[in-house]
Amino acid sequence: MAILPDPILMLIQAVPFAITLIVLNKLIFQPMIAYLNDRDVAIVGSRNDALQLQDTASDKLNAYEARVAEARAQVAGERSNARLAALDKRETLIAGARAEADKKVAEALAVIDGERALASEELDRLSRTLAGDITTQILGSEVAAK
Repeated sequence: MAILPDPILMLIQAVPFAITLIVLNKLIFQPMIAYLNDRDVAIVGSRNDALQLQDTASDKLNAYEARVAEARAQVAGERSNARLAALDKRETLIAGARAEADKKVAEALAVIDGERALASEELDRLSRTLAGDITTQILGSEVAAK
């Protein structure tokens, strides 16, 4: 048994091994490495495209939110103006109604004062007449009016 291998036998075994490596390199390893490199390039490109799309979407979202905030502010201003106009109209209507009510109350008070004066005169006349009648019945003769 020899410790050192036979160089001719090693050469005979190395030749098919080298041929197998060359064939495998051409048929399997190089195409697989090219495929993996292409896949890496595609993945990196897709990531970059996705980042660009995400940035574009973010910009559009920010612009949309700004327009919505602007529209809300505009609507709030218009609502405030409409509310103020409605409050002014309400105050005008209330003032008009109050003035009309005050006028009617004043007219009613004037009518009441006039009727009170008439009633007072009528009561004075009736009380004098009643007093005269009572006096006539009690004394039996008429008393001169003062």
